[in-house]
Amino acid sequence: MKCSITSLLLFLLLLFNACERKKQELVFFPFSFQNETEQYMQKHEYIVVVYIDSSGCSPCLFNNLKMWKYFENNLENNNTGVLFIIRSSDEQSVINALKSNKLTFPFIFDKEGIFKARNNEAFNITKDSVFVIDRNQIIIMSESPIASEKQWNAFLKTIAKN
Repeated sequence: MKCSITSLLLFLLLLFNACERKKQELVFFPFSFQNETEQYMQKHEYIVVVYIDSSGCSPCLFNNLKMWKYFENNLENNNTGVLFIIRSSDEQSVINALKSNKLTFPFIFDKEGIFKARNNEAFNITKDSVFVIDRNQIIIMSESPIASEKQWNAFLKTIAKN
């Protein structure tokens, strides 16, 4: 009898401890571009996912592309890639904006908005539709690492821990 009570208490303790842990937020990529993302993720330890919904004002949303270009080498040196996922009704203007800024990061068009719909919880925790994930597609940072020097330093500390 003592053995079963001890086992039950141990089980309840483990269950309680599991509930106390922080929930890890996963990012899910739609099947339609799963192969592209998996291949890219194999090349990097971390991926900065930048979701851009330019259905409103494309020029407004692309103003910070020069910053991504500026940080490209720093990110690459930290084994971090950048993946743009773009929802736009005007794909050609998006392609032109990326080319004019000489960005070499891959980009995927999310014509139907499936990526955002599948990752609704992830978008609820991020301020600017940018998050950093690891190879397991777990969000390790829910903000843009290039938004400020403070966030860049936080990013470097975060990846050093992992």
